Amino acid sequence: ILQVNGQDIVRSSNTINIDGLTIELNSKPSEAVTITMKSDVSGLMDTVKKFVEDYNSMVDLMNSLIKEKVYKDYAPLSEEQRNEMSENQIKNWEEKAKSGILRGDRIIGDITSKMHTLMTGFSVSGFSLYSMGITSAGYTENGKLKITDEDALRTALETKGTEVAQLFTSEKGLSSQLNSIINDAIRTSGVQ
Repeated sequence: ILQVNGQDIVRSSNTINIDGLTIELNSKPSEAVTITMKSDVSGLMDTVKKFVEDYNSMVDLMNSLIKEKVYKDYAPLSEEQRNEMSENQIKNWEEKAKSGILRGDRIIGDITSKMHTLMTGFSVSGFSLYSMGITSAGYTENGKLKITDEDALRTALETKGTEVAQLFTSEKGLSSQLNSIINDAIRTSGVQ
């Protein structure tokens, strides 16, 4: 018999499992024993840091595409021109000819803008990335995120697990919203 938070628990064995914690009763203590459980969030911290890193890499890629230099003097090669060049020359020429194809692309720019707005202004039941110590990296970083307060992140992961899960994975959470932004951008509706 043991008491947890004022409730008697009776088991036929000295091994008791409570909320995923296994307790082995070895003897009757002379006074009350206090057991405090604390979640180990180091793995979750790494996951959130990786999310921010991956998000920033995606933003970097999209920004580089819409700002890539255009080489106007490098038109696609004709078959005759290809025959006069080495493989390496063809490769270098084609890299420059393809450079800047997406420069100023409205769709990619719109995706980047919507993603940044989502990440910095979205909340579920008043809980947001900002609540976890994650903010915009600043105007000069073109939409990237930054973990500005690791203590706030750790505290949120330790004490607000339900809110964190809802923010990222609920039906109306960040993952669903990001997916909607991408799907809306790539959706085709036929000839207009």
